[in-house]
Amino acid sequence: MLEIQAAIFVLSQLPHILVLACWFTQRFSVRIRFQVALHSGALHVALGWQGA
Repeated sequence: MLEIQAAIFVLSQLPHILVLACWFTQRFSVRIRFQVALHSGALHVALGWQGA
């Protein structure tokens, strides 16, 4: 009986969990993209300086 109640609780909370997961991944991926852009930009600048 306890397992059934736990399963029902998890299923009822699933939308909230999914929304939170989507929000976290969005925040995280934006931060990762920003850092990658920052690093690639710094790399291009460094390569440009070396090439000049």
